Amino acid sequence: MGGIAGAFYSIGFLGLFTTNIIGGRGWIAFAICFLGNWNPKGAIIGTLAFGFAEAIAIYMQSSGGNGLFPNELFIAIPYIMTIVLTVARKSFNVPAKLGIPYKKEN
Repeated sequence: MGGIAGAFYSIGFLGLFTTNIIGGRGWIAFAICFLGNWNPKGAIIGTLAFGFAEAIAIYMQSSGGNGLFPNELFIAIPYIMTIVLTVARKSFNVPAKLGIPYKKEN
């Protein structure tokens, strides 16, 4: 799934490929899983929230932000949101087998 998403992003969405094209969005994907408690419903809500933050960032960049803030701040909104939500999180529901290597049974 990650490969298909990367192919869509570079070929279908942008139409080109450059180095560092993803620009840290893997950490946002991890934050979506982490903050959504590894639950599909939580992942959908997290994806919508981060997509909304990205849309606000794009809108503010295209409108110029009324000259109040630099464009770099708007680019950083999803990443700032990742840090704030992770620090503000009170409890986590981590899967019991997370981080344990898979060993195939005989």
